[in-house]
Amino acid sequence: MATIIGPYPTRDFIEDVISHAPDEVILAVDDGWPQERIEEIRCAFRGSESELTVQRVAPQVGNGLVHAKLYCLEWVNAAGNRHRHTLLAGSANASSPGFGTHAESFVHIDLADIVPAIKKSILQYFTDLGSGHDVSYMYFLVHNKSWLSLPALRIVQTPWPNGFDAWIRRGRLCHSYQPDPAFGRLVLRLKEPMPQGLLGANLGQSGFSIAGETQAFTRAYVSYADFVADESNKQQKWRQRYFTETVYGFWTSAECFKQMESEFVAAQTSGRKSALDTIRHPTPMQRDSWIDDFLRSINSVFSTLTAEQQKTYFHIKHNGELDENRYREQAGIKLGRDRAKATDEYFCSRFASGFAFPPVPALGDEYEEFVLEFCANLLAKLQSRYVRNKLAAILRDKKLAHSDMTPQDLLNLLRDRWSDLHPILTGFFREDTPTSQLQRAIATSW
Repeated sequence: MATIIGPYPTRDFIEDVISHAPDEVILAVDDGWPQERIEEIRCAFRGSESELTVQRVAPQVGNGLVHAKLYCLEWVNAAGNRHRHTLLAGSANASSPGFGTHAESFVHIDLADIVPAIKKSILQYFTDLGSGHDVSYMYFLVHNKSWLSLPALRIVQTPWPNGFDAWIRRGRLCHSYQPDPAFGRLVLRLKEPMPQGLLGANLGQSGFSIAGETQAFTRAYVSYADFVADESNKQQKWRQRYFTETVYGFWTSAECFKQMESEFVAAQTSGRKSALDTIRHPTPMQRDSWIDDFLRSINSVFSTLTAEQQKTYFHIKHNGELDENRYREQAGIKLGRDRAKATDEYFCSRFASGFAFPPVPALGDEYEEFVLEFCANLLAKLQSRYVRNKLAAILRDKKLAHSDMTPQDLLNLLRDRWSDLHPILTGFFREDTPTSQLQRAIATSW
């Protein structure tokens, strides 16, 4: 059995643990770790004989991060009649880099060397935690003048995060997604870079566009346009309403993202989805048509060049004609690569929406800067006559914040009064947040 306490556990590390066939893995994870990361870990146990128990934990006092990295392991011999317990404490997160590429420090304690009564208390600490019970602070002597402490933790029983910081850490960031610019386009790579003087007259007029250099040019074989009226204007508004700027990108809560993900898309999303379907399932006739059009465009350029230019920039056969089979084969390979991308769920979701929404990264000392700028940007929005950001509007309308506050003032308020304010904050994106609930929360927060 393995009991792991850590703030940032990852699936790859847990898979390494599962490879040792433990009967059970108990994972105590900081309450701010995004739920999707926990679900990734749960998926690793599918088909495994090992059982997983996950407990979200928070410090007994305050809303800080559970930053302990503790690993309690129980070893059983083949006969099942002898048990040995070891405790590993150190700086390493429960991740492959933590136990691989990073420089970390560890203390290994064989609990057989500990006084039996203290060993019993240590094991009870981890048993209680795995059973869903709060645990108290304790420390124990390793030898005469050496000791190790175990933190006081409480199990988070509520469906919402235990504190404002945990709510922030569970959120999502928004970044514009820049896919491969050659996706959905066939690529013509010349033997040599073509001088700018030939570029417009020969390649540009035949439907080719430059791909970052004057030696490679691309030509679209599918269109992303969907011709939906006013879609662009409509879709430019959601980020300013539901997201708040930070040093790491635009932030929104996990609850907001889960409910409104389908609306967080760029212009021409339906056209992008249609293009994906076309690239993913082309008919043989359609595939041949794409390549034929590509070859006709190449030939239209090829025919305008002198014999010397043709030889310099294009692959030709012994008789001086364009080596069409070579370009046809290259186009077929490119279509195959695009088709493979069009079947990748990760790529498709980002390509279709035009954005990537990664979880908030595991931040250490940088977290305070991150959350202070978050508060500063909320306060800056309050200076506008019309507050379009929904989270900032709630802070203003419910008189929880004003533009004269400092970012630290706002951060202290949100941290100290989370138990009263969470109904307001966690529902900021909803149009029908119960008025009575908001009024009650406000009345008790002052």
